[in-house]
Amino acid sequence: MKNIHVIKWIDSYGVSSSWEDITDVEMWPVVCTSVGVLVKETKDYVVLCPHCIPSNETVKEQKCDKMVIPKVAIQTHNKLWNVKKDKEVT
Repeated sequence: MKNIHVIKWIDSYGVSSSWEDITDVEMWPVVCTSVGVLVKETKDYVVLCPHCIPSNETVKEQKCDKMVIPKVAIQTHNKLWNVKKDKEVT
């Protein structure tokens, strides 16, 4: 299993459910905070997963609810926990 990270990132917000006056716009991007195991990192994006099961004698390592976050949307990215050493990263 890999290390646990916290990522603060910008996301789009809102989907109108009905027709509205175009001048009545009260929407803005939102800041999200996601925490999970860093599954993959490329030059363009990271893949974060909040639900993981480490492998053992009865099951292979498994993950659920993976999320791809584009790096252009990331405001901060910090490692919280080193799983292999089982200690906080300070």
